[in-house]
Amino acid sequence: MIAKILDGKILSKNIQEELKKKIIPLAKKPLIVFILIGENIESQKYLDLKMRVCKDIGFDYQKIVLEDDVSEKRITEVINELNSDSSVNGILIQLPLPFKFKNIEDKIVNLISENKDIDGLTQININKILSKNNSNNLIIPCLSRAIIDLIYFYEIDLINKNVLICTNNKVEALVLNHLLKNKTSSVNIINPANPDLKVFIKQSDILVIDIHKPEFIKQEDVKEKVVIFDIGNNYKDNKVLGDVDFEDVLPKVTSITPVPGGVGPMIITSLMKNIHQIFINQVSK
Repeated sequence: MIAKILDGKILSKNIQEELKKKIIPLAKKPLIVFILIGENIESQKYLDLKMRVCKDIGFDYQKIVLEDDVSEKRITEVINELNSDSSVNGILIQLPLPFKFKNIEDKIVNLISENKDIDGLTQININKILSKNNSNNLIIPCLSRAIIDLIYFYEIDLINKNVLICTNNKVEALVLNHLLKNKTSSVNIINPANPDLKVFIKQSDILVIDIHKPEFIKQEDVKEKVVIFDIGNNYKDNKVLGDVDFEDVLPKVTSITPVPGGVGPMIITSLMKNIHQIFINQVSK
């Protein structure tokens, strides 16, 4: 059995080129404001990558940088000002926030107007997804959208399949569960800390895994003809590794995303799709 590699770079390039064709003729380009709090190097790099893709597609963007010691009041003021600014089409606050805001991160995210929420993480937008199934104007959280787009592009068979979603990201797990539950036989969500994790993995036909453990899943842990979406992003010996031992599991998998180059590129492309959808929603009102 030769495994099909689910190449997110190829799909990302295709989607971004299509978006670019839609944006080039517009007299007014969507304006996105990115908010970065603190000096987390990885967050800065990730935000720079998002802005580079925005520039390539043709979106206008600005970056607001706030210091680590910024007050909640000041963050609220900045977001409220952007919400009320009609020239701003989308807002993103780069996550994770500094540790001091850990307990109020959801509160801060939910300050963003649902009409400008390009990450799709406000509770209002999540509730819209959970109450609808087929609306094309929904703003879907980027990881969930990335997985769904990969499934459709590579024609992954969902019929009578048992799907396992293993992640600490409760929002994405909830949304992905909702988007998949009517398309397959069962969807289970499991916490990475569950002591029976590998038991559940062994029973799964489709595995979506994000446990922050480099190459933790081996060939003996998965069933024959499994499909794997590896969301792991682990650094070891200056290499980026997934949660799955890619080379080791290949003989048993039908399809698998590589790390890097699988789900990762699609997450940023999903953000670009959300920006375009937000803009379409606004101009159609």
